[in-house]
Amino acid sequence: MIFDKIKKLNKGKKHLKITCDNAGGQNKNNVTIWFYLYLIICDYYKSIELNFMIPKHTKFKYNGNFEMIKKLYRRTRVDCLNHVVEIIKKSSPAGLNKVQYYEDGKGFQYLDIKAILEIYFKKLLNI
Repeated sequence: MIFDKIKKLNKGKKHLKITCDNAGGQNKNNVTIWFYLYLIICDYYKSIELNFMIPKHTKFKYNGNFEMIKKLYRRTRVDCLNHVVEIIKKSSPAGLNKVQYYEDGKGFQYLDIKAILEIYFKKLLNI
């Protein structure tokens, strides 16, 4: 989904700045680093700056949006994917939360980035 958004939002910018929280499993792993290298090799960007927030200061503005979803989700009976879609849509009266899901390839193209990139990149130890 990130790759799909990058392709849609990049308007010729050659420098990408990414700010992450300190979630090791999500932001500090080989696949993530390989992905950023891939973006540079394929000339999506000339440089990528990866920043991590100071420990114990890992709240983004967007965390509040997830809280709105979680709050409504906890109060709602969910029986199928469409119920989740409706919760996300209703969670923000201002329309801040948007839904994007796979839906058999209509929403975005799902890629197994790890399987694709591990052929070309070496695993870095201790990450």
